[in-house]
Amino acid sequence: MDDKNNALDYLEKAYTYAEQFKRYEDGDKYQSVPLKNVESLPHHHWSRSAFEDMFDQLTNQKGYDVIRNTPRFIALLEKVKANSAGQG
Repeated sequence: MDDKNNALDYLEKAYTYAEQFKRYEDGDKYQSVPLKNVESLPHHHWSRSAFEDMFDQLTNQKGYDVIRNTPRFIALLEKVKANSAGQG
């Protein structure tokens, strides 16, 4: 069960990163401390959001079958679905 909990922890973290990524506007630049404050190229939104990609992966990849019916996975999938609706 620890592996399943770890997988869900990482998926929830990925969701958090997708939320943060959504805040950037086209043309925004940012710096990375680990990369010694190197400035990024300008940010561009793609035709699909991170939530749409995540939703496709969570619903179509069989590797998630072992956790698909857990309450945490179901709750996460609902949040991802809500954020991917109407985008792209």
